Amino acid sequence: MQLHEVGEILEVFDVEEVKARVVDGWMLIAVVPVAVPTSGQKSACCYVMGKRKPGVEG
Repeated sequence: MQLHEVGEILEVFDVEEVKARVVDGWMLIAVVPVAVPTSGQKSACCYVMGKRKPGVEG
């Protein structure tokens, strides 16, 4: 998928949710490290997911 084909963007922090969204047609665009100041962890992974615009074939 090219970035101009993306109709929706979503940030996900849970691997199981990523897997479920892939089944629903979402695609993984990027994985980036993020700081999570409100949790006990010092860092986490942010999975950036995208869904195609309606009518865009791929």
